[in-house]
Amino acid sequence: MPPLGVLSKEREAYYVPMTTYDLHPLVVHFPIAFLSFATVLEVVRLKILTRQEWYFYTKAVLLIVGVLWGFASLQTGEGAARLYQGTSIVQTIAVHSLFANLSLIAYGMLAASLLLEWIGRSGGLGPKFPRPILRTWAVISHVERRIFSVPVRMILSLMGLACLMIVGALGASIVYGPEIDPAVSLIHRIFVGQ
Repeated sequence: MPPLGVLSKEREAYYVPMTTYDLHPLVVHFPIAFLSFATVLEVVRLKILTRQEWYFYTKAVLLIVGVLWGFASLQTGEGAARLYQGTSIVQTIAVHSLFANLSLIAYGMLAASLLLEWIGRSGGLGPKFPRPILRTWAVISHVERRIFSVPVRMILSLMGLACLMIVGALGASIVYGPEIDPAVSLIHRIFVGQ
């Protein structure tokens, strides 16, 4: 192991001096935590929990805030990616970004579904809205209930979590190198191929 502050040859290829302030590491961990916990609530459906009024709203808030924060992570990630242009890890960053987007698509669909259900639980739009908007709302609500059944929500959650895990492993590969951990190394080889 090299002395503290000295990079090994393997790490030199991955080291990029920070020339601008990188916010990505500061914001990326919150959506991971929120979305992971929302997945647990979606998949582990114990009757004692699902009957509680707070259960739905907690899951919805975790998903909606997690997705919004995820979009902030995507934006800061794009800024951080600029720091690595011209380095050997550009391909890893591209795959990392792809899976980050895929996870937000899965979780975003789920968050939109829960937001629509939340509005429905709160009484819908109400009679104040013009008739065409109320008809559109009725159609959207009907489609949401038909498409986003419990099994579909569980599948979307698990797909989002799988993508999130790949994103995390590739993020670790970007920061610490692909050989930092056996799982990171395996995911890096499978999805990046280097």
